[in-house]
Amino acid sequence: MTQPNVCQNHFNEKALSLCHHCQGYFCSKCLNEGREFYFCSKPDCLKALQDETKAPSEENKPNPPMTMEDWVTVAIYYERASAEAGSERLREHGIESRIVDERTIPPGLPPDEEPEGNVELQVRAADTHSAMKVVGFNL
Repeated sequence: MTQPNVCQNHFNEKALSLCHHCQGYFCSKCLNEGREFYFCSKPDCLKALQDETKAPSEENKPNPPMTMEDWVTVAIYYERASAEAGSERLREHGIESRIVDERTIPPGLPPDEEPEGNVELQVRAADTHSAMKVVGFNL
């Protein structure tokens, strides 16, 4: 089984997402974007992609412009624990957040070392100003 941050087909490529059907992690070269999810190119997964895209024409409208419900990065950390602490501070202030871990784990990384890359702390666009104050940034 591959690591969540590494493409199953290209071990030197960072995984963009997982295939909604087979749950494997893949890079942008290996994924096909569906209406709601990504799918890899395995035959069963492509069939699932076709099934997902068979929707009423009203659901196939282009994505609307960014709304206040979209997620915005308010802080970038090197360690997940720091992002989790920031998320907890936001939660204490009633601000919903999520953590996007974009780190890659090289083979043979000792357990006491951090993977390479960034961990993003994101909030809803409407909460950006308040969240940046909470995590220590002034606009």
